[in-house]
Amino acid sequence: MATRTQLVEALLEFPPPDRAAAARELLESLDGEDDAADVETAWRGEIATRVQDIESGAVELEDGPTVMSRLRELARARLKRSGS
Repeated sequence: MATRTQLVEALLEFPPPDRAAAARELLESLDGEDDAADVETAWRGEIATRVQDIESGAVELEDGPTVMSRLRELARARLKRSGS
């Protein structure tokens, strides 16, 4: 069996995408399957809630350029107030 150092050295020879995939798999193995399932369930619930809010009209969507314009205006106003 290879030592941890030998395994790491071997992995470092892989191209970056393969190293990233190996790192993800190792991290996921620490979290356990139950945690991953809990996160997946939570995200599915959040997505369902957001879709329901949109479909019911509880929230109003805005297009990206409009939002970005408003954020730029807010940033300019904040900079003026701070004296920058």
